[in-house]
Amino acid sequence: MTDRPWTPGPWIVDAGWPNNRFPSCELISGGIGKPSEHRALANVVVRIGGHNYAEGVANARLIAAAPDLYEALTTAADYIDNPSGDMPSATIIVHAARAALAKAMGES
Repeated sequence: MTDRPWTPGPWIVDAGWPNNRFPSCELISGGIGKPSEHRALANVVVRIGGHNYAEGVANARLIAAAPDLYEALTTAADYIDNPSGDMPSATIIVHAARAALAKAMGES
């Protein structure tokens, strides 16, 4: 994903509250590697606008899954456009899509 204008994935959620001063979740890039190599992307504050903490964590997980969801959807669309091209099998594409959806739901 280096040709994308956004920070490359993987993105992860650090649901650090209640240790933090405010109820929030931090989105971090560089989920693979040492914590010193991680980079903060965003902070999802969950005490405003009627959100509760669980909803805020769910929102952060959905945002963190964005690179995976984008990649899965792009691959699926490319496969549909050209199923006989140099593409992974439909089974592999579906597996990647389901993994991205599981990450968005906090199941991975």
